[in-house]
Amino acid sequence: MTRLGLLVLAGAMTFGPAAMAQTIATGDEVKAAFADKTAYITHRNGTTQKAYFAADGTAKVTEAKGTRAGTWTIEKNTICHNLSTERKCYTVNRKSPDTVELQSTDFKWMPSYKLVAGNPEKL
Repeated sequence: MTRLGLLVLAGAMTFGPAAMAQTIATGDEVKAAFADKTAYITHRNGTTQKAYFAADGTAKVTEAKGTRAGTWTIEKNTICHNLSTERKCYTVNRKSPDTVELQSTDFKWMPSYKLVAGNPEKL
């Protein structure tokens, strides 16, 4: 292997895992990430929404015509909610201390959620 190849490999081993998202492994960790938090959501197409996940399993999300009420639960190590057109479950990947990326189990959705404590948006 050339010297440049070794440097590239060493850089990938040093910086690669830190830059990659880590899946939140347990249901308790997923619940702790969302309970009593507001999510500032960015979808892959650039649209944005806000959602509040109350600790009691209720939730609200912003839409073009106001807000929609729904519910959320934890199933194994996924978060499931009915805030979109149908109930979906998502694996949760931590991108930074306050940002997660959700991956729907049907692989159709992958929004990014910036999470903040409480309900500052009064949803």
